[in-house]
Amino acid sequence: MTEYTASLRGVSIGKGTPWKWEVAPTGFGAPQVVASRMQRSWSDGVSTLGADSLPSRILTFDLYASVAEGGAIAGQGGSATAETLARELTAAWSPVRSGVIALTVQLGLQQMVLFGRPLACPVDFTDLYTKSRVRARCVFEATDPRMFSATESSIVLGLNPGGGMTFPLTFPLTFGAGSDSDGSAVNVGTFETNWTATIVGPVTTPRITLGATGEFVELDIVVPAGSTLVVSSADGSVLLDGSPRQASVTLLSRFFDLPSGTNTIRFRAASGTGSCTFAWRSAWL
Repeated sequence: MTEYTASLRGVSIGKGTPWKWEVAPTGFGAPQVVASRMQRSWSDGVSTLGADSLPSRILTFDLYASVAEGGAIAGQGGSATAETLARELTAAWSPVRSGVIALTVQLGLQQMVLFGRPLACPVDFTDLYTKSRVRARCVFEATDPRMFSATESSIVLGLNPGGGMTFPLTFPLTFGAGSDSDGSAVNVGTFETNWTATIVGPVTTPRITLGATGEFVELDIVVPAGSTLVVSSADGSVLLDGSPRQASVTLLSRFFDLPSGTNTIRFRAASGTGSCTFAWRSAWL
C-alpha cells in the first residue's frame, strides 16, 4: 500500500507527499462484466444473446495529512497548512464539464494512466485540533476501465511505390494498391487497446489492416502533401487537418482494437509517398 502514488492535475498523493493513505486505495481489481442475457426455454436452459460490456471503474482514495509542527508549511501554522493542502487537493479534484482527464498511478514499479473524471473530494477538518491532521476522500471515475501504460508506443510505416510489371507474368494477375508497408505493434498488456494513426500526405485511399484477422480501416480520401489525416479507433473519428471526414470511411471498414501481444499492422494506399505513425498504449484490466 505504501508504494502506491497517484497524481491528478499536478497534485500528488501517497508515498513521498503530504497526503498519506488512511487505508489501501480501492477500485484497482478487475471490474465486473455487465452482461446482456435473454432467457429461453431450450435444452441448455439459458441462451446467451448480446455482447458483454465493461462498466466504468470507481477509484477511492482515503487520505490524511499531518499538519503538526513538523508537517506545517514554512511560515504557516498547522491550520493554515491544512487549508492550503485542502485547497490544492480540491482544486485538482474539481469537476470536469466535458471530456476526460488523466489520472497517473504508480503501482509498485509500474506507472499507469487511467482516463475519466473526478467525482468528489470532501475534506474533513474534525481531527485538526485533536490529532493535528486533516482527512479527505477522493473519488475518481475511470470512464474507460482499462489501465494504460504511462508512455505511448508507436511505429512509423512508410510507403514504397513499386515500379512497372515484372516479366514473365504469372496468372491470374492481381491488381492492387501501389504501395504497402508492414510493422509490428506490441501490446505488452493483458487486454485489447485503442490506437491512433497519423497519416501524412501525399496519400490516396489509405488503408490500415490488422494482419492476424484481416480487419481494416480504409479511407476513400486524398491526403495532399503537407496535410495530416488522424484516425482514432477509440471513437471512430477521422480528421483531415482538424476537419471531420467520417464520410470517407469505406463500407467494409471496421475499427478494430489492438489485441494483447505482437501484432502485424499493414499500411497500404492506392498511391502516394507519405507515411503513417501508428500509436497505442498497452492496456490492462
